[in-house]
Amino acid sequence: MIAFFRDRPWIWIYVAFLVLFGAWTTLFTIAYKNQPEQIPLGQAAEQSQPGTENH
Repeated sequence: MIAFFRDRPWIWIYVAFLVLFGAWTTLFTIAYKNQPEQIPLGQAAEQSQPGTENH
């Protein structure tokens, strides 16, 4: 089995690409499942107008 990879070093490029692809997929999956809470921008923009005082 070791001789197989030694005789075909280009296979390591595919292995490295698959590992990289798996790492990116894992990263995006974790980031998607742990998104920050959504804040409605319309309300926040109305409350924080410069030059106006909120009482």
